[in-house]
Amino acid sequence: MQKTKSFKKHVPATKAVSKPLVTDKKNIFFILIITALAFCLYAPALNYKFTNDDDTALIKDNYTFYKSPSAVKKIFTQSVFQTNFKSGDRFYRPVLMLSFLTDTRIAGKQYWFFI
Repeated sequence: MQKTKSFKKHVPATKAVSKPLVTDKKNIFFILIITALAFCLYAPALNYKFTNDDDTALIKDNYTFYKSPSAVKKIFTQSVFQTNFKSGDRFYRPVLMLSFLTDTRIAGKQYWFFI
């Protein structure tokens, strides 16, 4: 008796096609409601000024530093508090300082931009 080989046809698996969340009208409405609620909750913060926390020491008091052309070079050689590293200051944060520099050059002294 001869054995016959059985070959199974390769049938590609079908993928379930799902609609993106945004196309459903219920989901769009829900997303708009959540966005509006979040905006209403945080809108008062747009009128706030800097606090007496780090905002004053890191941004407001250093406004002229961030506006100067040499600030980009100094950011990579100084700490956040504008001291050299020989003083024992361990607050080397060049990305944070670049962020402050960019924000200051774009918005100036507009407090709402730093939120």
